[in-house]
Amino acid sequence: MNSKFFVTFAFFLTNFKLCQSKRYDNFTLFGVTPIEVDHLKFLQNLEKKKYIDMIFWRRPIKLYYDVQFIVNPTDKDLFKERAAHFRMKAEMLIPDIQQAFDKQTIQRYQRLKVESFSFNFYHYLEDIYQWLTDIALKFPNITELFNIGKSAEGREIYVLEIKRPGANGTAIVEGGIHGNEWISIEFVTYLAHQLVYSNETGNGRLSDVAYKYNWFLIPIVNPDGYDFTQKVRTNMYLSKHIIPRFKALLKSLIST
Repeated sequence: MNSKFFVTFAFFLTNFKLCQSKRYDNFTLFGVTPIEVDHLKFLQNLEKKKYIDMIFWRRPIKLYYDVQFIVNPTDKDLFKERAAHFRMKAEMLIPDIQQAFDKQTIQRYQRLKVESFSFNFYHYLEDIYQWLTDIALKFPNITELFNIGKSAEGREIYVLEIKRPGANGTAIVEGGIHGNEWISIEFVTYLAHQLVYSNETGNGRLSDVAYKYNWFLIPIVNPDGYDFTQKVRTNMYLSKHIIPRFKALLKSLIST
């Protein structure tokens, strides 16, 4: 998978919701870029008339705009035939998304060892909160962790503030607004890690951004939903290899 896929796919993972009672065995994820009017009309017609069983993750809205969707295995050959008819190149990104569902791993965090928080894995709610606490303890001069309230089920909602001398702006970043937005939660924690360690990364642009703003990071806006989806995690679509995607997103963030 290339970096272009990492960036576009990560964005849609944060917004896509799958039915928790359905499996997607042998559903294939395709990516296409309509470069002709006929390509765009074909894709829009598929979305409208639904004569092929598919779910759009990134809708066809204009030419040269990447489109992503999953296709039912029973209609895969029909889709390929119609795509070939319109001479539209369709790239198979993931042959079986259910296998990706089932391969997810969650790693436990070792308390007070911030370096053990690996961004190659997802994490439990309590481990993320513990890591935020430990970050605030390790960097007391530039960070502050505080509670902004409780969820409907009584779970704490935390904000990590990262402040630098001379910062003249404010940046607020939220993750986990919906319970199944696992990757957005991990991205906000990754961003926190990069910001507090910005002096050690050797990335001048990252350091500039870290010092330019007072950062308010809310990794989990919806802790109830996140905790629930962890209990039914086989029905979620999450990507196992998340570090390359985070780096691409962070590069995009600091280059704007």
